[in-house]
Amino acid sequence: MPRYIKDARKFVDAGIQLHTPPDLVPATQYTRINNVLPKSEGELRTRDGLTSIATVLASSEIHTIFRLNQGVPSVVNERLFGADQRFFTAVLPAGTVITERTGLTFDGEKLSIINFRFTNDEASWAIIANRAGMRKYRGGAGAGYYHKLGITPPLTAATAVDGGAGNLN
Repeated sequence: MPRYIKDARKFVDAGIQLHTPPDLVPATQYTRINNVLPKSEGELRTRDGLTSIATVLASSEIHTIFRLNQGVPSVVNERLFGADQRFFTAVLPAGTVITERTGLTFDGEKLSIINFRFTNDEASWAIIANRAGMRKYRGGAGAGYYHKLGITPPLTAATAVDGGAGNLN
């Protein structure tokens, strides 16, 4: 017998059920849905965005958006986003000035970004990673701080020599 038994069902969108307890809602209905519009039977699509956050290049596609919230009012919040192989920041609340952070280029896939606060540092940091590399970012006056994390991989293979000459004792 298989470990999991998959119940074959057709995906059907029968709407939202607000009157039944969540554990008794039928499989074709939902207890809550955010930013989703039923376009056709058996399909749910997210609604289109309402506000353009950035125009990078016409050919660039924004694949990751993250808001770096600060716990201290004196440090500004920022919006971080990845487009193609590049990484950008914009200071909030206006968010109209977009700065490209240079250094490491990512591979164009989605980025994983987490909020992290080091001990004795009032500002939060963003740890940005994907399989091409890992960086840390802290905004602030001027360029902020955008630096590589981890050990740089060697560019050449390690070599060893056997049969040295001379007195080896």
